[in-house]
Amino acid sequence: GNENLRTRALHLIAQSHLELNAKNEAITYYQKWTNQLKNIYGETDIKYLEGLIEYAEKSQSMNRHVEAETLMSLVQNILETNQLDHQHIQDKLNELGR
Repeated sequence: GNENLRTRALHLIAQSHLELNAKNEAITYYQKWTNQLKNIYGETDIKYLEGLIEYAEKSQSMNRHVEAETLMSLVQNILETNQLDHQHIQDKLNELGR
């Protein structure tokens, strides 16, 4: 529906700003995108967790390491609090943490 279209649009806008090296705008849209994922799917949904991981990866690539760390901690907390077993998410966290 419209919510999914809006979610995809926010993601595309975030990616576009990143490509254009408009880092502040990219971060704004990654925030909007992940908030939208959370609103639609919920905090424990894999789509939201994968979105946060992507946001963390992009933050790192833009040298926003504090932001990346915060996002990784958020994902780790969600996994632990809800006793979720998403091995590929855990692998990505470990990869990002290196």
